[in-house]
Parts: sequence; structure tokens; C-alpha cells
Amino acid sequence: MGLSGVDGGLLVGERVAGLGLVAHVVGVRRDLIDAILVGGQVPVVAPLARDEGGLVCNVNADECGSRARRRLGARQLDLMTDVDGIRGAGGAKLGTLSTAEAEALNRGGTINGGMVPKVRAALAGIGAPGAEAVICDAAAPQALARALDDPTFGTRISRAPG
Repeated sequence: MGLSGVDGGLLVGERVAGLGLVAHVVGVRRDLIDAILVGGQVPVVAPLARDEGGLVCNVNADECGSRARRRLGARQLDLMTDVDGIRGAGGAKLGTLSTAEAEALNRGGTINGGMVPKVRAALAGIGAPGAEAVICDAAAPQALARALDDPTFGTRISRAPG
């Protein structure tokens, strides 16, 4: 089900100083998402939120998904992009990473460009052990189904137990 973060006050934003109508997500209405899920629908949320003054602001889509995953306690966060996953120093796609490995690749510069905020959102959204984030190619056939069910699809980042 397609909706935007302003529908029903789904996302609450806080403006980022100096960036105009850009906000960080600071709140998610879980009751609205729960109602959609109970109805058998999958919510697809356009990344917009109202700020404290009621103005509609743009928010980063990956941050939006990360905050929603944590608020809902979902097992998995799927971040769609235009590449098949995170690349290692040698250029090969990395199938799985721990949060510590992903953080080290980010710090060391192996992860760069537009992948940096995506990995940051993945790391912020993972939360407790057992949860994971999948970074994968949205253009691949059956991308969402594969992200959910195919352990070889994309790059899976998870927090090590303990």
C-alpha cells in the first residue's frame, strides 16, 4: 500500500538547520503501520514528514525505513538501491557482514559515495541481535521477495549475538 509519511501523521520530522525543508525522522506512528499490516498489506512509504510547525519536509528514505524498522521491531530492514550490494576492497560483492565489519569498511573508506548513508541507515536500523538489514538491487526480478527469502541476494548485515 503506497502512502507518504504525512498521511495520518505517519512520520514526525525535526528540521535540519540550514537545509531548508529537510528533516530527520524523530517519530513513527506504529498504530497506523500495524493497521496496514493487519489488513494484509505491505506499507511502502514515500519519505516525507511534517516538522514541528506542520510543514511538509523531505526525509532520507533509508533513514525513514531504519526508524520504522526499529519502532516496529521488525526482523529485517530491506534497503533497495541500484547495485547488488556492498563491494569489498577487491570489488566483489560481499554476501554477509557483521555490524563491526560494516563499520570498519565504512571507516576505512572501502564503502564510499552514496553507499555510506545507506550503510549508516542499515547499522542504525538493525538494533538487537537477530535483526538484519539487506542492501540489494531494486531492479532485480522479484527483488523484495528475494530480499526476504534468498540468503544469497544482496548484502546482509547483522549484529553478532552477545
